Amino acid sequence: MQKAERLSPSETLSTVSEFLSCMLRFLFQIRSGAQSVDTSTVHITQSVQYLSLFPHSQPLHAYSVTMASSCYLAVLLVMLGCPAALSHQNPGIGKGNKHGLADMLGLDPDMSLDLLHSEPTIFGTRQGRMRVSCNGETVEDHVSDYVKRNNNTGRELQKEYMRSSRSLRVEDGEVRVVEEVSFLFTNEVDVVRGVVVIDACNGQQLEERNMKAAIDEKHRENQESNMETQSRQRRGASKTLSDCLTGTGGNSMLGPVNFGDGAYEVCLVVEQSGGESEFGRVLSGREEGGCFGGSPISFTCSEGPDDATENGGNSPSLDVAFGLQTIFRVFREWYDMEAPVPSPTACVHYGDNLNNALSVGEQLLFGDGLLGFSAPFTTLGAVCHEYAHLITEKYSNLQHDGQAGGVNDAFADAFSRACRKFTGIDDTWYEGSGLLVNYPQGFRCYADPTFDGFSIDNLSDYEAGMDSHRSCGIFNKFFYCLTETQGTTTIRDGFLTYLLANELFWAPDTSFEDAACGILRSSVLAGVNTESVRTCFGSVGVSLDSCSLDSVEQVLSEDDPRRKNVIVSATVNPYFRVRASDGAGFTVKTNPDVTIMVSTGSAYAEPEVSGVGKVKFNGDVDSDVFVRLQGSSDEREQVDIRVKF
Repeated sequence: MQKAERLSPSETLSTVSEFLSCMLRFLFQIRSGAQSVDTSTVHITQSVQYLSLFPHSQPLHAYSVTMASSCYLAVLLVMLGCPAALSHQNPGIGKGNKHGLADMLGLDPDMSLDLLHSEPTIFGTRQGRMRVSCNGETVEDHVSDYVKRNNNTGRELQKEYMRSSRSLRVEDGEVRVVEEVSFLFTNEVDVVRGVVVIDACNGQQLEERNMKAAIDEKHRENQESNMETQSRQRRGASKTLSDCLTGTGGNSMLGPVNFGDGAYEVCLVVEQSGGESEFGRVLSGREEGGCFGGSPISFTCSEGPDDATENGGNSPSLDVAFGLQTIFRVFREWYDMEAPVPSPTACVHYGDNLNNALSVGEQLLFGDGLLGFSAPFTTLGAVCHEYAHLITEKYSNLQHDGQAGGVNDAFADAFSRACRKFTGIDDTWYEGSGLLVNYPQGFRCYADPTFDGFSIDNLSDYEAGMDSHRSCGIFNKFFYCLTETQGTTTIRDGFLTYLLANELFWAPDTSFEDAACGILRSSVLAGVNTESVRTCFGSVGVSLDSCSLDSVEQVLSEDDPRRKNVIVSATVNPYFRVRASDGAGFTVKTNPDVTIMVSTGSAYAEPEVSGVGKVKFNGDVDSDVFVRLQGSSDEREQVDIRVKF
């Protein structure tokens, strides 16, 4: 085995630019049957030749391996716990370590690669991403020093809600790990997030965004808008909680939501006598300790909480509790996973008639709104929207401004839409329904984002510095197109492409085109029609011409002809590239109730041949051949597929 060759800075940037843009969180695939997954590590139990690392399933002993593929292989092997050294002629497993790989990529010796997230896919594989860290240490000391040097803004700095995340920058061929630190500044009526970027290894400040000037401006705006508000009397509450409680949520614009165990009531599950709900904690700004130190609200089983508002909110606390319960049900029942951010803390009646809701760290804050202007910002859509920002902070940490900010808010809107579809409550294509008096139907429209006179629905209309709530219209219209007009993708499956893209492909400074490419790649992993994704992104001016699917497409070949535990349904349609020697024919076999479609040129082209359970394809074609599976019902099932050449 030859010693790994160190790349020049320019070669490093060229070779791994696609990966560096997302914090070196490289994709990897762990093939069922070839690998086993332990709870703490991922390791190889059979020959690595079963791993599809390269386009067209090149075997690992292939001579013609590009440097990019070699780097990709090295990262994969490190992720699998197999230290790798690379040879251009014979890549494989050798004796080395992560620092050797970091050296090859041009990283400093104190930088290392760590597995960040991984998720199972419909193909029976796992897909994951990596990140770079500096000595495996946190940077709290650097952050603390920065706070001491800069905590003179005249506002209260909530250190306990300070958020930081790491990313990778390549400048002039030099790789640098940076930490983006988010500070929370509060006043009586609002919360503003300021951001500084520091070098994760030495604490040097590199960039500053949205600090004191923006905070003062926000404070002035809120003073003007809330000038006529009045303070409320704090209300007491009693001490017990019960399963399937009785109470009424909703507001005067959306109508009431009746909670209880009756035939036409919604069961809101809470805990008895001081127990803590698995869905999260709901606090109140009206109670002792408030939002940043109080205890969960409590009330009698038969009466529910007494926290109605003068602007038509029946019970903001019940609305938020129901929203948290819905979130956890969506992830468990739709996506067979736990909610990404478990047991968040939410606080209602925050501020003084605050016309907003926001997420801070792992806490959600909801204002009551203002009589004559808005209802409490605690509708189901608002709760799910804010929770989605917690997901984004955990996964990709998308910025809140620029194009990434538009993607950030579009992701939150899409999750709101998924929650509302799941429950059937406020099941419309408007966002913000029942919040603003002048826009009772909602203030953002998916089908026509421009209806408000401010939002845009095409990338060609985007301008630098545009507010994220305006630019999110691009992806909102895409989401409407994909799940409403194409006829094959449900809201459930459509949001899954967003969720996977957020976890696996997006980065803090993702552009609209990069984010769209992540969704296209995720559509392969989710079994969503990729041609529909291309069509709908084209309709909003987002190009996918440079988006490669080589890293996510599955390939069946004579050396690797079978997959197990593939998930299919009427709407989840996984596809495979089939590569046969000299264009030879083949036979595809799967479960007897599953439709097989064989096409050429594209996975979603008109099938050359199709059938149920078993199909024979004669071959003799020059173009790529694709096999797509479709289940017989909306119920998901696991099937095996085998190609005989």
